[in-house]
Amino acid sequence: MTKIAERYSAARNTSNLKSDPRTLLSASDVLGAAGMASQEHADAMRLWEVAFQGKTSAKIALVEALAKPLTLFMIQRGLSGDPKTVAREMVAWQLHGACPVCGGEGHEVVPNTTVRYDHPCRACDGSGKMAFPNTDAHHWLKKRMGEMQARAASAVMKKLSLEMDL
Repeated sequence: MTKIAERYSAARNTSNLKSDPRTLLSASDVLGAAGMASQEHADAMRLWEVAFQGKTSAKIALVEALAKPLTLFMIQRGLSGDPKTVAREMVAWQLHGACPVCGGEGHEVVPNTTVRYDHPCRACDGSGKMAFPNTDAHHWLKKRMGEMQARAASAVMKKLSLEMDL
């Protein structure tokens, strides 16, 4: 997780939204920048909202938003299946898809210890995520969601840097 994503997560969960004039990275600054970024990158910020304690309504809206471009992709490629189902599966995988063998850490625990092996987990190849259906639609949506997360982080950082220039 990027530093800005960690700051956003902390800001969403804090009870202290006091603005500190000595910094531009207080919780209120980060949330304000995220709000401004969502004006231009609504879908990317919706993904962040869901990833960092989004409500059920936000998850439903995200599935709807992901299903639209996925539908076009599937039609263009002649793929069968339900885009909303694929989108639901990918949102669930993104939020709750920790590998059951390594617990999402990417390295298995040495039996009867708390120490982890140096080599990557064999079940998830070190990704920390459980496998998802191996279809073109799932892979396309995984890539798109990664791009959306990067766009969200970039947009928030850009808004924060504009504030710093003032």
